[in-house]
Amino acid sequence: RRFERDGDRLMLLWLIAMIVVMYLPTNIQRRFAVGIMIPIAYFAARALEDTWLPLISRRMRQLFFALLFPFIAVSQILMLFLPIVPALVGSPHLAIGVFLQSDYAAAFRWLDREVTRSDVLLASPVVSAWIPG
Repeated sequence: RRFERDGDRLMLLWLIAMIVVMYLPTNIQRRFAVGIMIPIAYFAARALEDTWLPLISRRMRQLFFALLFPFIAVSQILMLFLPIVPALVGSPHLAIGVFLQSDYAAAFRWLDREVTRSDVLLASPVVSAWIPG
């Protein structure tokens, strides 16, 4: 398919730039990895529009979209609350990264008092997300 004026070139250049910049040895690689989602979502939506919508009759398209939007809303709510489900069913130790053991609270208070911004701390990925400062 030929490039159209409505953004295909921009999104393709964005995708290529994100892939190249993501592999540069910098500290912001993860942020570029997040930025790659936008052109991928754009091309996925274009593929759905060009491939699947012509196969659905005009009358069925309204039903399709009426079913699609609640599914999207429910999936977003599910992704929002899925990390705390283990705590709700009585297994908070399975909610990794959402809840920490109570022993960490005293350690974090001590760190907040004693450690300066120039100090370097070594911690596991789950615990390091909770370190103050």
